[in-house]
Amino acid sequence: MPSHPKITIFCYLTSELLDALDGHAARALGQ
Repeated sequence: MPSHPKITIFCYLTSELLDALDGHAARALGQ
């Protein structure tokens, strides 16, 4: 991970958000 805390946090939150959206979309589409 990057040594810059803000970049690390940003990457972590982005991956968490995308994972949540992907899970929601999969349930909505019945996959």
